[in-house]
Amino acid sequence: MEASRDKGEVFAIIRKLAEMLRAPELKSLRRAFNVWTKGLLKRQTRDYKIVEAIDGINDIFEEYDMAETVYEYWDDVIREKALSDGKAELLIRQLSHRFGPLPKWAESRVIKAKSAQLEKWATAVFDASSLAEVLGTPTRK
Repeated sequence: MEASRDKGEVFAIIRKLAEMLRAPELKSLRRAFNVWTKGLLKRQTRDYKIVEAIDGINDIFEEYDMAETVYEYWDDVIREKALSDGKAELLIRQLSHRFGPLPKWAESRVIKAKSAQLEKWATAVFDASSLAEVLGTPTRK
């Protein structure tokens, strides 16, 4: 499992182990593999929410469908967050190149924006004559 290239392969191995370790006399071996497998899955991710979800699974061999679903869901969430972070970083660079150093409010607005909004702003930066035309005006506190 440690040399597996993707999650699908890992979970196929987990399913196979679950079948092989069903016998009652293999209970202690099953428990040892459960601890090791959960540790492996946690080491393969950097997201604490996946780790927490895996910790909440008592027997990975009985609940491997749930483990796989949790892992895939958070993997998608992480991927989307990374994509959005990359878009924000690129937009900040575009805005800085076009309009000079950005005020704190502008950076903050870009960092907090959803992916769809970042895409709109990334297009607007080409035709805008001011930072306010792209991001709007700073909000007053």
